[in-house]
Amino acid sequence: MRVRLEPPGPRREREFLGAVRRSRSLHRPWVAPPSTAASYRAYLRRLRAPGHDGYFVVLRSSGVLVGVINLSEIVRGPFRSAYLGYYTKIYRSGDTVWYEGVQEVSVRFAVRVALLFRGAAWALAGAAIVPVQFEGWEHV
Repeated sequence: MRVRLEPPGPRREREFLGAVRRSRSLHRPWVAPPSTAASYRAYLRRLRAPGHDGYFVVLRSSGVLVGVINLSEIVRGPFRSAYLGYYTKIYRSGDTVWYEGVQEVSVRFAVRVALLFRGAAWALAGAAIVPVQFEGWEHV
């Protein structure tokens, strides 16, 4: 795997906000990531709340931030589900390296990820709906 997951924290604030500025046209209108220091700190506080979790997707080779994955409305127990939101910064045209982070989250939480539309997904144990074909993902 070319990426690793890292918990969001204060040390990446500057890099994150710069990536958001450079990738604004890629995100709108689907995702509105934190774009100020205050909104970034609020994002970090939200991740500490029960039912929320988040990860930065970082290249192993360089440590560069290439994507963000957020889980919300986490349900534990036999139903084990969560809403999964993801977005990327502009890295290289057509490169889906950040997508390996989504795969890693699904492995860590033993869920299949149902990708519903650009910028959001739904994770549910035992379900998979993947409208686009990526290596290692099943198209149903």
